[in-house]
Amino acid sequence: RFDPFGFDLMAVRPGRTLGVQVTSASNASDRRKKLNANPKTRAWIDAGNEALLLTWWRRGNSKKWVIHKREVIQ
Repeated sequence: RFDPFGFDLMAVRPGRTLGVQVTSASNASDRRKKLNANPKTRAWIDAGNEALLLTWWRRGNSKKWVIHKREVIQ
């Protein structure tokens, strides 16, 4: 498996490029630390791109999943 610049997904539109990492809520802290420590991620940000961490979790006992958006690097 290969995650360029440390991301699972890349979204591109004119004037904006976004790297997206997706993980479970329980792994969010470790994933954020890993991305922040990755020199490729720093190069991505320094080049003017954006980084986003999306975390998922199940709400209570329901079958609904909830997403939370977090910036990786500010």
